[in-house]
Amino acid sequence: MYSGIRQNQTNGYGSNALGEEQEHKGTVISISVPFHELDLIEEMDLQARMECCSSRSHYFRRLIRRCKADRLKAEKQHAEWSSVWGHK
Repeated sequence: MYSGIRQNQTNGYGSNALGEEQEHKGTVISISVPFHELDLIEEMDLQARMECCSSRSHYFRRLIRRCKADRLKAEKQHAEWSSVWGHK
C-alpha cells in the first residue's frame, strides 16, 4: 500500500531519513484494538485521509503532536491563572 524509504528520501525535518549506517532509526509500536471497537480502525483511516496523511503512522504522529500542543497550552494557561489567583 505504501512505498518504503527511498535512498534519497528525507524525513521531513531537513535531514536524511537514514542514519550514517544507512539504517532506519525509528521505533515500531503496536496498538491493541478490542473486538467491539474494530470500527475505530475504519474511522482512523477515514480521518487520516481527511487530514491528507500518507499513512496511519503519519496520522497518529500528527494527532499526538496536536494533543501535546493542546496540553502545553492548557498548562501555560493554568500557570497564568494560578499566578493571578493563587493556589487553592
